[in-house]
Amino acid sequence: MTDQVTAPAASPTTPEAARETINARIADKAWGARVVAGDAAAKAELDMLHKIEAGDPEALTQAKASAPTAADPPPKTTEQLAAESATQAAEREANSLLATLRSRFDLNENAEQRLKTGEGFSQADHDSVSQYKARLMADPDFRTRLLAGHPEENRKLFLVNLILSNGVKQEAVA
Repeated sequence: MTDQVTAPAASPTTPEAARETINARIADKAWGARVVAGDAAAKAELDMLHKIEAGDPEALTQAKASAPTAADPPPKTTEQLAAESATQAAEREANSLLATLRSRFDLNENAEQRLKTGEGFSQADHDSVSQYKARLMADPDFRTRLLAGHPEENRKLFLVNLILSNGVKQEAVA
């Protein structure tokens, strides 16, 4: 059986790690033979390991500077990129719609937050709005103004329909 030469690893950056590396190198017969034979690279590595183990500030700084940085994350798959793109497009669309609602229909913060999160409205709110819509649609004056294009009637009906279409908030089960 032949001993294999261990490829030098990155320098440890703490005295404890240097001690572990020294112990591993001592256990490696091929590496030990290189040191005994006068191999300059092996001797320089051992010298540096001893300096790091001793807490030499210059050696520690040099080791930390040469330590590899965290690897870049693996490239994203086509499916991941498509999903991120779809999410971003949906967010842009929702933000654009909410900006329009704020500017044209005086949407309050509570309703806006519920629409953003898809939380829905309570059953009581939903029932109240449903009854309000029924009263509006039963009012002949409201219907006449709505069909004539009056902005206030359009705003009311739009907001009512928006609330009703958002659904009922799921109540937490106790």
